[in-house]
Amino acid sequence: MEQNLIEILVANGVGTVIIILLLLSRKKYFKNKTLSSKLFDAMLYITLVANVVEIITFFIDGKTFFMSRFLQLLTNAVCIASTIIVGYLWSLYADLRIHKSDSHMKKAYRVLAIPALIIVLFLIADMFGAKLLFEINESNYYVRGKYSVLVYILLFCYYFHTIILSYYFRNKKPHIKFFPILYFVFPCIVGTILQGFFYGFTFGWLSVSIALAFVQLNHQGESAYIDQLTGLYNRNYYDHFFERISRKKIKNIYGVSIDLDKLKEINDNYGHQEGDNVIRMFSLIMLNEAKDNIELIRVGGDEFLIIIVSDDCNEPSRIMNKIINQTNEVNQKIDKPYKISFSYGIAHFDGENTDAFLTEIDRKLYECKKQHHQN
Repeated sequence: MEQNLIEILVANGVGTVIIILLLLSRKKYFKNKTLSSKLFDAMLYITLVANVVEIITFFIDGKTFFMSRFLQLLTNAVCIASTIIVGYLWSLYADLRIHKSDSHMKKAYRVLAIPALIIVLFLIADMFGAKLLFEINESNYYVRGKYSVLVYILLFCYYFHTIILSYYFRNKKPHIKFFPILYFVFPCIVGTILQGFFYGFTFGWLSVSIALAFVQLNHQGESAYIDQLTGLYNRNYYDHFFERISRKKIKNIYGVSIDLDKLKEINDNYGHQEGDNVIRMFSLIMLNEAKDNIELIRVGGDEFLIIIVSDDCNEPSRIMNKIINQTNEVNQKIDKPYKISFSYGIAHFDGENTDAFLTEIDRKLYECKKQHHQN
C-alpha cells in the first residue's frame, strides 16, 4: 500500500503540475474569455481539484479518525463526479469547437447532461449508504459498488460521441482539421482502462492532465490560422484551404467575396479604432450565419470570404440576403454617423480550376462595387 501511495503521489503530483502550468499559460496567452475558453478552463480547474482530492482519498483509505468515514465518502464522490463532469464538459467543448455556434451547443447541453446527472444522483444516494457506485466499508476502505462500471460506460459514451461528431463533421466539410479529438480521447481512454483494470493504482487524472495539455498545444498552433481582431479564419487559412481543395478536387463549393464599403473613409474621419469596430460588428453579423457548411475568412483589411459547401445553388444568395437584412437592422440600432455597407460577388467552384474560381469571384465583386459607386 505504501508503494501504491508513492506512485499515486508521483502520478497525481505530475498531473497537478501540468494543470497549474496550463492555467498560468492561459492567463498569459488566452485573455479573451469566449464560451469555449470558459469550458476549457472549467475542465482544467476540475482536473486540478480531482488530482489533489484523489491523493487525499488514498491517504485516508483504511484510517479511522473523527469524521473519517464522511471524508472518505465526500472525497471519493468528488473524484467520481469530477470524472463524469469533465466528460460532459469535453462534449460541450467539442460541440462548440466543431459547430462554432454557441446556440447549437446551448441546444445540446441538456441532452448531453443526462449521463452526468445520472451519476451525480447515484453519488448522492451513495452518500446515504445506497452502495451503487461505491461504498466505504466498516474498516473505512473504499470498495467499488455493483454499478461502478456505469461510470466508465457513460464516460466512454461522451468520448465516442465526440469522435463520431468529429468524423461526421470532417466528411461534410473540406477544411483544415484543427480540432484534436483523439489527442484528448485516446490518453483518457487508456488511463481510464488502466485504472479500471489495476485496482489501487491511479492513472486517470494524470492521463486527463496530459490530454488537456495536448489540446492546448494544438489550440496554440491553431491560433496561427485565426484573425485576432475578429476571431474568423485569416489569410493563412485561406491559402491552406485553397491548396487543399485544388489538390483534392472538392466540388460543390460556393465562394462569396465581400468588401466593406467606405472603410477607408471611416478610418480617416473617425479613427482606426472605429474602423476596427466596424470590422468586428460585421464579423459578428456573419458569425450569426455560421453553420456546419460555412467557413468565414477575413482575407485582410476590409476583405472577407465566405465558403459554402452545398448542393443547393440558391443557398449563397439566401445567406447573403440574411446578412444584408441583419446589417440593415444593426445600422438602425447603432448610433453612428456612418452606415455599414458592403459589396459582394458569388462564384461556384467546380473542383477543377482554383484560379478561374478566384478570378470569377473577383469579377463579380468588382461588378457589385461598380454598381454601388454608380448609385
